[in-house]
Amino acid sequence: MVEQSFIEAAQQRTLCKITDKTGKERVVEPYLIFLPIKRELMFHTYQISPDEGWRNFHTIDIKKIELLSEVFSLREDYNPFNKKMFQIVLFSIPTKDGRKKVPFGFESLYL
Repeated sequence: MVEQSFIEAAQQRTLCKITDKTGKERVVEPYLIFLPIKRELMFHTYQISPDEGWRNFHTIDIKKIELLSEVFSLREDYNPFNKKMFQIVLFSIPTKDGRKKVPFGFESLYL
């Protein structure tokens, strides 16, 4: 289950390689799982390669997640409290200053 691998990588602060259904691979920092208005479960990540920046991925489009050994540091601009973007947060890691968005109840399903 890709959600469990994502949560594990996020909790350990390790990079992960995600492979989508087309076979495209990306290396990302995993941060948050949320449900947008359209109700399609999504991962919120910071993509390291092939290009860099904040990216969201539909979980149904992800075929595989591989945990890597490299640890990442939390980004200053990570904001799980953005209510316009993250209406329902199901899993999140704390911000750099220790604040944490309380999950909607999804985390206990996987832990």
